[in-house]
Amino acid sequence: MRRLRAWAGAAVLSCFAGAAVAGVSPRQIVSGAQMCEAATAAVAQAVRQYAASARLEARCEDGVPDVTVPAGRVSLAAVDDAVFLHGRAAVLLQLQVDGHSVRKVKVPLRVDLRVPQWCAVAALPAGTALDADRFSPCLEPLTWRDQLALAARPLPAGRLARRMAAGDVLRPQDVAAPDRVLRGDPVEVVYHAGALTLQSRGQVRHDARVGEPVQVQLAGGQVLSGRLATASEVQVQEYR
Repeated sequence: MRRLRAWAGAAVLSCFAGAAVAGVSPRQIVSGAQMCEAATAAVAQAVRQYAASARLEARCEDGVPDVTVPAGRVSLAAVDDAVFLHGRAAVLLQLQVDGHSVRKVKVPLRVDLRVPQWCAVAALPAGTALDADRFSPCLEPLTWRDQLALAARPLPAGRLARRMAAGDVLRPQDVAAPDRVLRGDPVEVVYHAGALTLQSRGQVRHDARVGEPVQVQLAGGQVLSGRLATASEVQVQEYR
């Protein structure tokens, strides 16, 4: 009887153990190195779309932990087509096994992204004409999205809208296009009152583009409101 109970106990234990083993799905590990490689590749692919001439170095700054997933064919892909800038970044990866989404993993990166820009060769006051004697090509970090508008492109026409220090990177908002006047610019003021037309000289009191309203101060101090007809002329109409 004792031997029978022993055999029965062994049989029951074997049955339970077999059930436990059969209930465990096979698993595998996706290493942090794999995810890091996928994230840096995603950054490189994205940058090629908007800054093909950029110099890029991307690395995982912090350790990316391994993750355990069901066994099968693993694929990793970036979730969003982000615009990456110089500095810290993160890539959100979609982890799939046999075509089925398992989880999303955020991979932190350090991105060193530099693009061809135009830099001032010396300190320049506002109103300075943009030309190759005052600006030289430079490779600078892409810290603002608007820098892409001038990256690897010819030096735009126009004037400086602000004062720049030596080495400053030219950005789109720094460019006063040819159809724009800056505060203090001299203009011809044409005053119309019925059949009477008078001309005088003055200075605009604020930045404006051709076609926009503008205030102008005459030599005697009088301030008139008019419309910027050209980059050098303000039309003032007196209605009666």
